[in-house]
Amino acid sequence: MDKLTYQLKQLCKSNRDGSFATQADRRRHLQLFARQLKELGYRNMGVQSLKTRHVNALVDYWKTECVQGKEEPISIATLKNRTCVLRWWAGKINKQNVVPRTNAELGIGARKRLPDENKAFRLSPEKISSLPHYLQQSLRLQQEFGLRREEASKFIPSYAIYPDEIQIKASWAKGGRARNIPITTESQKELIEELKQHPRGHSMIPARFSYRKYLAHRQWHLYQIGLKDSHGLRHHYAQARYQVLTGGILPPRLGGPKRGELKGREKELGIAARVTISRELGHSRLDITRVYLG
Repeated sequence: MDKLTYQLKQLCKSNRDGSFATQADRRRHLQLFARQLKELGYRNMGVQSLKTRHVNALVDYWKTECVQGKEEPISIATLKNRTCVLRWWAGKINKQNVVPRTNAELGIGARKRLPDENKAFRLSPEKISSLPHYLQQSLRLQQEFGLRREEASKFIPSYAIYPDEIQIKASWAKGGRARNIPITTESQKELIEELKQHPRGHSMIPARFSYRKYLAHRQWHLYQIGLKDSHGLRHHYAQARYQVLTGGILPPRLGGPKRGELKGREKELGIAARVTISRELGHSRLDITRVYLG
């Protein structure tokens, strides 16, 4: 193991911010950066050696890189994710200025965030009942509370359930953002009562599985009921929640008025609903609600 790879590994060990998945992704990215910098001719680097020229060299290289096994270039989303990790590295060594503050300064374009179609869906009772009980409950957590896959899998009822809300632990959440989500609907309350019977201190992942093996097992079962992934359940939660918070206004994704078309009291309700939904979904930016709501 070369010096840079070793020191980046130690940097990750001493800075465990974010969920376990976030930490694992960060380690993989940093190992990739160390290897690519060496290939680009920057040898004998240490963790404190990072300079703007290294950042520029990496970004320029990534722009020519293709998806493994394909001839298409890596996506803008991948470029932005890698740049985010570079900023994390620079921040941890107190060299924030070596990475430009905006992606535009690095020549990285805007990511297309808005999907062309509505991705929201709700699972039918028939599909849910065909799954193992622990997967049923995990998917229902996504459906009823808008949780991400990792959050719903690592959910520990004895830790997370409170009288009027659930609490999402920082280590379960993307970006390490803990949050509270209110319990307001009858279907949420019904699920919570079931989850109270779950063994104390245990997550929704059976003890026989590691997290990685559980994900593969979960994905196999999703394919059996015709699903590629479960993220659409989160979209459904956001759209249903918007209608409740606005008193029945449909979100643009369902044919309702666009944000700029709302006036007066409806506009106030629409903005307030988006703020609440962004917080409940665990996002830090209001603008991200456009992905779910339009």
